[in-house]
Amino acid sequence: MTEQEIDRLRAGLENDQVEFKEDVKATDQQEARLHVMRTVSAFYNTKGGVIFFGIRDKTADVIGLSDPQRAEPGFAQQLKACIDGADPKREIVDYHGIKLLVVTCPKGPKPPYVVKGPDKPFVRVGSTNVAAADEEIARMYRERSSDPQDRQPVLTATVEDFDM
Repeated sequence: MTEQEIDRLRAGLENDQVEFKEDVKATDQQEARLHVMRTVSAFYNTKGGVIFFGIRDKTADVIGLSDPQRAEPGFAQQLKACIDGADPKREIVDYHGIKLLVVTCPKGPKPPYVVKGPDKPFVRVGSTNVAAADEEIARMYRERSSDPQDRQPVLTATVEDFDM
């Protein structure tokens, strides 16, 4: 990611495809980790998006990370333990001499993506992660199949189920 791309994304502040976090270390705390993992899940379940570690949340001030080389593998391990099938691109970027960790999440090919535990799938609405409604979860499952619903076999059906 180039400095110009970061400038463009910072100018729009947080939105449905951009999230700012001050530090990766905050993901060591349970609630902060859950929020970041829900953000990854929401990006995978909607349009995709980018998480910038080293940028302040509300102001988009660039503060950088003290040791991004060490932070990135830890984040990758947490992600692998929390969300099956999510493997976003992670890169350490030099932004005007300040190091950032940039996590780019695509729209996932097989939603819904769920944070392990009692969570439902999350979707991105504006700059917020929202638990997906049951209808939205059903839509995600339908869209992940390459065959239309009416072409799916009903494994428990018998001849008696036919209406002549």
